[in-house]
Amino acid sequence: MKTIISKLRTIFSFVLTIASIGLFAFLIQVTHFRSQVVSAQQPDYPQAKSKAEQEYAAGSYARAYEIYAHVSKTGLPAAEVRWVDFRLADTAWRAQAGSQTSDTTKSEQAIKQLDELIRTNDKQEDRDVIWAEAHESLGDLYWTRRDQMNWGMAWPHYQQALDWWAGQSDIERARSRYLKIVFKAAEPPRANEYYFYTYYGNYIPLDILENALKISAQENDQVHLHFLIAMTMRATGGDWETRERVPDEFEAALKGGKKTDWYDDALYYYAEWMGNRGAVRQTAAGQWQQEPDYIKALELYRRLIREFARRDALLRSGCSANQKHHRSRFKRRSI
Repeated sequence: MKTIISKLRTIFSFVLTIASIGLFAFLIQVTHFRSQVVSAQQPDYPQAKSKAEQEYAAGSYARAYEIYAHVSKTGLPAAEVRWVDFRLADTAWRAQAGSQTSDTTKSEQAIKQLDELIRTNDKQEDRDVIWAEAHESLGDLYWTRRDQMNWGMAWPHYQQALDWWAGQSDIERARSRYLKIVFKAAEPPRANEYYFYTYYGNYIPLDILENALKISAQENDQVHLHFLIAMTMRATGGDWETRERVPDEFEAALKGGKKTDWYDDALYYYAEWMGNRGAVRQTAAGQWQQEPDYIKALELYRRLIREFARRDALLRSGCSANQKHHRSRFKRRSI
């Protein structure tokens, strides 16, 4: 009897072992099958992302949105899931902004989604590149759309993105992104033909512009930043030392010559500054004085007319009127 029981135990143990091996093999097959399903759903995320970013860089926002919309987030790292969520919100409003529709539903949804991406990582230690990108996207949404140029809403987002990039260790990338935001804030892509920097009240703080000047490596960028600094000082005034710098900043801005888009604006507003405000100097007694320099103003207006002789008649007549005004004032002061 004992022999029979022992044999039964041996057989039962063997059967359990075979069953366990079979179950283990089954689980491996299931895991492999699930992996194949995920692989079928997610054929090549890096390739899809690369293609979407190429479309994005080309301004094909609707196409970029379509590619990201077909990405399965299953199995993606948390950072990539956040990136897909960000790009879906970002490309949705950009694609709609490029259309002729008056429907703002996608833009309103994008604002909520971008705000949420910022909120979930708003602690100082959690702020990542997606946090900065979301702020820049919101800045663009309020500043660059055809039907929306709201500087008051845009600037706080641009400033947050600028602060984040200013603290990054990848110098070249940080420099490029910092300058891109500054120039975009100064020169919105959908501005009308009469636009000039500060036209919409978009004064970039001087410390931001001077930081940009310090990190800029290209001469063209440096000349452009001198122009923005001069125009900001012209518009906001400031203390005596600040006003004393205005002519120097305009002179630095003019070094770029006619090949720059802002050269004529620099000539005109420099002439206007000299004719209305003039140079600042400090007397022997230590007092600050500022008075119009009509000779310099006339020189600059004549230079503008001479170098842009084929510009529209309105500009020439405006400059000529200012020339006559400053010439007569100069004569009266000379008498």
